[in-house]
Amino acid sequence: MTEEEELRLVHKAVETEMRELEAGMIKTHSFEEIKALQAMRFV
Repeated sequence: MTEEEELRLVHKAVETEMRELEAGMIKTHSFEEIKALQAMRFV
């Protein structure tokens, strides 16, 4: 696989992820939520 092919695949994957995020198909968390979850793991 050439570097150009690899870059094209990465770009396509990012586009897919962005479409899913914008469509609300992927649950996201705020930085504060992530920090709280991390803190809970170490208790």
